[in-house]
Amino acid sequence: MKQENPWTDRFGPALTDVQIRERVRVDARPLEDLTKLPAEQAVTALGERLAQVFVPTAQVVSVLAGFVGMARAYSTSAFPSMGHYVRQIYQAQSGEASRLPTCLTGLAGVGKSELLKALAKVMPEDAELCVPGHSGLRATSLLSFVMQSQVGAPGVLRQRTVQGWADLPRGGLNAHNIYRDGVSLMTADEFQAVTAGGSANAVATKTLLQMAQVGPPLVYCANYSLVHSLLKRPQQDRQRLLSNSVIIHPEAPDSDDWRTTLAELSKVAPRVIRIDPERDAGDIHGYTAGIKRSVIALLSTAYRLARASGRDHFGMVEIQQAYASAEYWTHRSDVEELTRQALGNSGRGRRAPLDLVCPFPGARLPQKVVVADKMIESYEDRLNEEHLRSSLTRDEREGLKARVVAPTAKKASASVTRLPRRGSRKDELLAGQADFLSDLRR
Repeated sequence: MKQENPWTDRFGPALTDVQIRERVRVDARPLEDLTKLPAEQAVTALGERLAQVFVPTAQVVSVLAGFVGMARAYSTSAFPSMGHYVRQIYQAQSGEASRLPTCLTGLAGVGKSELLKALAKVMPEDAELCVPGHSGLRATSLLSFVMQSQVGAPGVLRQRTVQGWADLPRGGLNAHNIYRDGVSLMTADEFQAVTAGGSANAVATKTLLQMAQVGPPLVYCANYSLVHSLLKRPQQDRQRLLSNSVIIHPEAPDSDDWRTTLAELSKVAPRVIRIDPERDAGDIHGYTAGIKRSVIALLSTAYRLARASGRDHFGMVEIQQAYASAEYWTHRSDVEELTRQALGNSGRGRRAPLDLVCPFPGARLPQKVVVADKMIESYEDRLNEEHLRSSLTRDEREGLKARVVAPTAKKASASVTRLPRRGSRKDELLAGQADFLSDLRR
């Protein structure tokens, strides 16, 4: 007869992809009477509600399943029986030998922190342990930490508690206590917060290595910039911290996950956000590079422009204007840089910002060719539009501007006249790219 093992039994049967999606998804909560709020208050409310939406894409579900499997495997080996557990909690050093941590990386704003939050929903809940001769013991499957921004703070880490984030004093990570509490996985986020100082990388490295020695598997979240900094560390640090990596990529513009994400976001304010996820997916991807944070910024900016013009809704016309606006400049510059990378055109004598360059040369998007083709097509459309404007007289430009901006009674949004696509070769497109980007900022 098989003996009960609370540390492995708590995981139960492996979750299916459908079950993971149902547990972690956060559907849109529609905003009521948004147009009755003052403009800036309405824009803020829209952005906050959009940020709450979480659509578990295929890659997110796969990563979550992998992390849960990692925790299950550790529990199986670290807690093989009740007798083994009781003996270990009376040892000076409990648990198993340290293992290599896993680096969860990707572009800033792509959804790494959201993924770690979702992980808590698929990990086993805390439970009391029935250990003969012992009371007050609990099994905690997941511990989550964040890095403090002040390197000189008394504690470098903060731990998630029921009340919120609490400072973790120095020496607070005790291998014996971690094993006693049955922890099967640890996560750490916001390590890029300390990369500004001269000794910050050393602090981050030291902290990660200490956490990895505690026992349970460690998953730490890092932007590309932090990974590039870690690559400059000595060989032994690089091998320990970067041997295991999971990269979260933006969704492809023609993927079902991307269209589903846009559809769910539009449900936050369906009377305000008038887009067609099927028709407009490619254009919105071209304006945001598929980064959720940029999508939220773009939609919020489009709504602000619409309210400033006396309209209570927006569509692709306002979204196009938002992309070219000063408010969206930081996001637009990132999108343009990512586009240049996808097209293989970083420019002579210049280096791409490291926070936008994947630090692992072997990592390539499966759909990279498709993405590049879509970006080329999008740039060609924008170039044609810019050529059209530059060829018009002053009166014609004013007329076109009025047609684009002025609201109509019959249509939700106006349309933009486009020239037929011309057969540009890739090298010609890249040659004209710099001129176009310069004009777009004006």
